[in-house]
Formats: sequence, structure tokens, C-alpha cells
Amino acid sequence: MAGRLIGTPDVEGVEFFDRSTMGMVPLRCETWEQFIFVNFDLKAEPLSAYLGQIPEQAKGFQFEGLQFAERLDYVINCNWKIYVDNYLEAITFPSRIPA
Repeated sequence: MAGRLIGTPDVEGVEFFDRSTMGMVPLRCETWEQFIFVNFDLKAEPLSAYLGQIPEQAKGFQFEGLQFAERLDYVINCNWKIYVDNYLEAITFPSRIPA
């Protein structure tokens, strides 16, 4: 797969649109147990080096038994940025930021 963009419906006449610059970017993909790790930095250290001792420390976990359990969707009648801002407010608690 070359990653070239070959189709662009409804962009005829869009100023400065250059199909040749809009293809997929190369990614590095590695796995550990049941997890897939995607890295945009092709020069980053290997996943095994990044994980360090975690695989050894996690030997007691039964990763092969993991399965999708549930997905919850909520319709929230607000601007998504306000909702996310409210969620992130917890990072400013006094216990986290000394006076």
C-alpha cells in the first residue's frame, strides 16, 4: 500500500488543495500482548525498550482473557469543548498544584 490519496469527492475547485500532499503518513506499529501501539515517530526507540520492565512485572496478568465489555455513549447538549474543559478541571485541584 503506497498511501497515496486517489479519490477526493467534492473538492474540485478548492483553492490550494493538492492531492499529492494529502496521503497517509507512515506509522510504526508494534504489539505487546493484546495491545497495539502506534507511533508517529519512525525514529523512536523500539516498543520493547520503551516498556522496559513492564512486561516482566505484568507476567501475572491474564491478557489473553481480555475482551471488550461495554461501550457507553452519551448525548450531551453542550459545546464539546466546555464538557472537556469541565472534565479536565480536576487537574487544578490544590493537592496537585502546590501554592
